[in-house]
Amino acid sequence: MMRHSCVICGGCSELATGLVIRGYYICSCCEETIINLRLDDPAYEIYRSGLKRIWRWA
Repeated sequence: MMRHSCVICGGCSELATGLVIRGYYICSCCEETIINLRLDDPAYEIYRSGLKRIWRWA
């Protein structure tokens, strides 16, 4: 199975354990965190910036 680096955390994992948006991989750990993030969470901007990279690079 092919391995990719997560666009948000940079970690590597097998594609079957995450998702791909516009050709960019997001690991299952970051996916789960994004699903549960609140606007007042200190990590919100980190994940927001990671997602913005997907749209800028496309």
